[in-house]
Amino acid sequence: METWSWIVFSIIALLQAVDVYTTKRILDRGGREQNPIMVVVMSRMGAMRTLVVTKTVTLAFLCAGVLAFGHTVLCLALLLCVLVWYLYWMAQNFAVYNSQCRY
Repeated sequence: METWSWIVFSIIALLQAVDVYTTKRILDRGGREQNPIMVVVMSRMGAMRTLVVTKTVTLAFLCAGVLAFGHTVLCLALLLCVLVWYLYWMAQNFAVYNSQCRY
């Protein structure tokens, strides 16, 4: 079970990197952040710093969870939920990015 937890964690980490890239590209092309909390934080810290800090904290939290509970079915199930959630947001980012590329 722990191996699968690390595999899912690795996929989430990759998606985090893709999220930073696509979000930054969208913002650079005049798009806007959809998460109101992130909008406030970005206005204070800057977009790139906010993205890097939030993604690092998220991955550290998930890594701690895998280290402590990676051998459990519950951990794997929760990681899979996070994975599905990130896949949804990646689809949203790519839809926005693709719509911006048509101009």
